[in-house]
Formats: sequence, structure tokens, C-alpha cells
Amino acid sequence: MQKVADGSIIAAKEVRSNKSLIISCTGCGWYLSGVAAFRLRAEAEGHAPSRPHALIRVRQSSMVNADRTNRFLTISNIIILALLIRTLCFSGFVLGDDPNYTDYARTIIDGSYPPLCDLCVFAFRPVLLYSIGLSLKWLGWSEFNFVLPILLSSLISIYLIYRLAELLFDKNTGLLAALLLAVYPLDVVHATTMSNDIMLGMLVALSMLLLLKGLKGRGWGAELCFTASGIVLGIATGVKINAIPIIGVFILIISYIAWRERRFNR
Repeated sequence: MQKVADGSIIAAKEVRSNKSLIISCTGCGWYLSGVAAFRLRAEAEGHAPSRPHALIRVRQSSMVNADRTNRFLTISNIIILALLIRTLCFSGFVLGDDPNYTDYARTIIDGSYPPLCDLCVFAFRPVLLYSIGLSLKWLGWSEFNFVLPILLSSLISIYLIYRLAELLFDKNTGLLAALLLAVYPLDVVHATTMSNDIMLGMLVALSMLLLLKGLKGRGWGAELCFTASGIVLGIATGVKINAIPIIGVFILIISYIAWRERRFNR
């Protein structure tokens, strides 16, 4: 009993230290983003060429760069805010499927793979298992490192949602969508648990973004986007087999767009 209590105290101290580290990094990130914004604004205001046409071109270029920088800093701050919220609401190792994932990750670290059988559902999720195993092998055994792949997937999803909304609508819609996902309660709670749906959603969003960029592009760039979209969607099936029906949805989207272009290009 004394060993269990000591282990619990050590685990609690480790979680608190990880939280303190991330909160400190978050504060530093906000400070550096503010300094960068101030310096870029000062540099943009410091240009004063004598010729009117050059002045117009410089001002237009400065406005474009300032807008791009502001959007970058805004989405960066949203992601930092999301990291801070998820760290404060940290869950870590909980009951349910976590013991099974831990056993399978240990098997992978030892150099083998769990046996495949009809009842071994988790063994059919190699992408998830290998991500857990690599995180624990490289960073050490802890609750934070156990759920680190899911946390990173949640943060990446925020950026992907921003890009999707920006591509489909506009930049402000993208920032609003990213902010809503950053504070969405279910995503906040599940981001620090072994919830494979977070990683699955991230890969599906990435595949959809590549598909849309391929539809809007031309030439080799479009073909590469289509290929990458299919590869990412295939990887998603290694996280959860439920991703297979999404392939049918993508086929319907491509078929509809092809039919529409053929109809209006007659």
C-alpha cells in the first residue's frame, strides 16, 4: 500500500510539473507573439519612400504582410489558448480502454505486435497504437506522454478547421471556427484522454482539406493533393475502422463535382 501511495504522489507531482511547464511556455508564446506584432507594425510604419508610386506599392505590400501576420498571430494565440485550457482540464490515464492501450503499447515497445483476433478490437488500430508506443518510448512513461498524440491531434485539428473554413468561406469565418473548436467542451475533455475519435477527426479533416485544394488546383499540384488525400484517409482507417465509409462520401463529392462541371461545360 505504501508503494502504491508513493507512486500516486510521484504521478501527481509529474502531472503538476507538466502543467506548470506548459503554462510557462504558453505565457512565453503570448509574450513573443506580442513582441513580434509590435516590431512588424513599427517596421511597416517606418517605410517612407519619396516617390508616390513606390509609396503606394510599399503600402500595399505592407498591408498584405500585416494582414498575413495578424492572421498568423491570431491563429497562433487561439492554439496557445486551446493548449492552456486543455492543460488546466487535464485528464490523463482513466479507466475504460486505457489499460488495454497501455498493454498493447508495451507489446509494441518490446518489439512485437499484439495478436489479431475477432475479439481484439484495439489491435486493429495500428496507427493509434504505434503513436502511443513511440510517445512512451521516446519521452518516457507518464500520463501526459500517454495522451500526447491525442493532445497534438486536437491542436492540429484547430488549425485544419481554420484552413477549411477559410477555403470554403473567408478568413474571419476560419478564425471563428478555430476559436469555437478551441473552447468546445467535448474536445477540451477528450483531448487529454485516450480518445481515438480526436485523432480520427484530425486525419479526416486533413484529407478533406487536401481534397478541396486538389479540386481548386490544376496540374501536378492537384494530382498530388488528390493522392495525399487518399493516403491520409487510408491512414485514418488505421486509427479506427469506422473511417472506411468516409471513402464513399469522398467518392460522392468527386462524382458530383465532375457531373456539375460536365453539365455546365457542354
